[in-house]
Amino acid sequence: MEVLIVTNMYPHEERPYDGIFVKEQIDAIKEQCPECNIQVFHIKGYKSPLNYFKAIFKLRRILRENKYDLIHAHYGLSGLVSVFQNKIPVICTFHGSDVLYIWWQSLISKIITIFLSHSIAVSKKIAQELPTDNISIIPCGLDFALFKPIANRKARERMGLDLKKKYLLFPSAKNRKVKNYPLFQKALKRTQKYFDVQEVFLEGYDRKQVSLILNAVNLVIYTSFSEGSPQVLKEAMACNTPVVCTVKDFAEKTFENLRGFYYSPPDEKNLSRIIMKILAEENCNYSLRKKVKIYSNEKIAKELLKLYQFFCNTKRNIKK
Repeated sequence: MEVLIVTNMYPHEERPYDGIFVKEQIDAIKEQCPECNIQVFHIKGYKSPLNYFKAIFKLRRILRENKYDLIHAHYGLSGLVSVFQNKIPVICTFHGSDVLYIWWQSLISKIITIFLSHSIAVSKKIAQELPTDNISIIPCGLDFALFKPIANRKARERMGLDLKKKYLLFPSAKNRKVKNYPLFQKALKRTQKYFDVQEVFLEGYDRKQVSLILNAVNLVIYTSFSEGSPQVLKEAMACNTPVVCTVKDFAEKTFENLRGFYYSPPDEKNLSRIIMKILAEENCNYSLRKKVKIYSNEKIAKELLKLYQFFCNTKRNIKK
């Protein structure tokens, strides 16, 4: 089984942790099925939109020089590049902003579903926005060996954080508009009137350090305008770290009434009130990890392999 991954999100020298979840997914598939040969075609679209246009011709050359049974594209723009050929079937995983937030990318994503052999959404909300019934809901998986509970004190010592302070994690870089840092900042300032609180940004860390940070902070706060199936949120839960989310559909439908997972309306007053309530709870133990066990890399890899095998077998039967 020969599979080509086409993606604009993948770790490389300039961005060593960009799309790390795609790489981890590939690694898990290879572990489950060593005979599955997977190659990656990385489109560096962040450098220039023109790179997507160039990728169309580069992909055609790759397909002339190599034999693949299937293309698995990650993100709508990668799917667009992939359907500009009709030699092999294409499945595409839609990750969030390509459907829910950026309008022109959403339009592209909806159009290309017509040409895909199959669509994958990482959440039910994304699936509902796409005009196709030929779709599966398969979120990105978690590395439970890496993301696991560690004593808060131990994690702070290893990351050089103050043992007495309260830490709130903004799970992204603050310049990413979709993550809505201004709301986080306003709620933080309100909270600082009553608690010795400091913000932490999730950027510049390797994977082991991310696990330590998630165990070291008091709370992870999602203030995004939209979310598909946020990876850091699930990683935090795997570490039994509480989360506040302002994305109503995701928060209420995914982990409704789960202690340690809280929904806040997207305004600074309500958000800071919930933050302070959680911070006031001393030595509170949460049991969030067991709720995200369904997202293990092993389970997700098995689901994807079933799709891979189906479309690879279909292609071979058509050739016969």
